[in-house]
Order: sequence, then structure tokens, then C-alpha cells
Amino acid sequence: MNDSRSLVPIRNSPSLQIEEVAIGHLKRKPSNPRRHAENQIVMLSRSIDTFGFVIPCLIDEENRLLSGEARVAAAARLGMTEIPVIRIRHLSEIEKRAYIIADNKLAELATWDRDILRRELQFFVELDVDFQFSAIGFETAELDVILEGEVNGSKDDALPRIDRNAPTVSCPGDLWLADEHRIFCGNALTAESYHTLLADKRAKLIVTDPPL
Repeated sequence: MNDSRSLVPIRNSPSLQIEEVAIGHLKRKPSNPRRHAENQIVMLSRSIDTFGFVIPCLIDEENRLLSGEARVAAAARLGMTEIPVIRIRHLSEIEKRAYIIADNKLAELATWDRDILRRELQFFVELDVDFQFSAIGFETAELDVILEGEVNGSKDDALPRIDRNAPTVSCPGDLWLADEHRIFCGNALTAESYHTLLADKRAKLIVTDPPL
């Protein structure tokens, strides 16, 4: 990269001010590499509806959107006509394109402390109110997994240790008959295993471990 295209670090950014801009006046970048699922937009809409539009978007001198694509879509979904923005004037065209990528990518590098997150979410569960977890970005199934992590990770669910020196109970090719059930020890990737297990019947569903 030559000097004319280098990114120059900004030591002191100018003072930033919040202003209101009509959504219809924003110029949204058609080549934005970040894609937002409809479910995410719905959750963002609930978040904005609950907490308000508290994080301004970033735009440049020509009303081009630099940050906040999903929030704009969520606000439009709620019927909002104006949103708060901060107008960025000190970045070059190269720096603007770089910032759009950085703004999306750097957020992915954070991780959750699962124990702290579980305690924080448990606080809302124990509140005597109908708290909408979708407003903070969590679906019911995801919430259940996090809150029940301690139960699912208990010793009762742990697999027993295998004694490699113990006598072999079942070997490949063995077919066990347990009342109406048939249990076959074999390779789930070969047709012969299913012929032995099912004979002339066909299975409606097969669940196997991935091949090693």
C-alpha cells in the first residue's frame, strides 16, 4: 500500500454531536458485506421499542450510512421517520470503507463469560414481571440452554469412564434382541449394517455419529 492510500491514525477526533436525520435522507451502502437476518431486525425493533434509540448511527457529510444498518432497518420497521446520528467529517474515503468493516468485525471478537451471563439473565427470570428477553437479543431456546447449563453439565450427565482392560461385551457384527427392539453393533455407513438390523423393513429416521 503506497503512502497516498495509507490509513493515518487519528490521535484526537473532533468533538461529536448528535443530530436527528430523516431515514429517507440516508444513503445506505448497497455493497455492505454484513447481512442481517430478519429475526435480528425483529429483535432490534423490540429493543428499540423497549429502551429507545439510544445508540446513534454514524453518517458522513453526504448522509452516507457508516454504522447502524440494522438499527435503521429496525427503526423503519417500527414506523420511525427520524433517527439520531453522529456526522463523521474527519475520515477519508479509504478510512470510511475500512471503518465499515472494522465496526462489524471487531464486535465479533468479544466472548461471553458464561457464568456471569447466566447470573445476569437469572436476575431477570426471578423478577415478578413479564420481561421480554427478545428485547435483549435472546430467544427462548437459547435462554433455556444458558440457564440450564449447570444442570446439563452435572455429574449425572457425564459419560462413564471406559475400562479398556474390561472384557468385551459387544463386537462389530453382534445383533442384540431386547424384546421388540434390535440393537446392532456395526458401521452406520455400510448398507450391510441396515440389512442385518432392519431385515426387510425401512427406517423413517436415522441418527448416527459423524464418521471419524
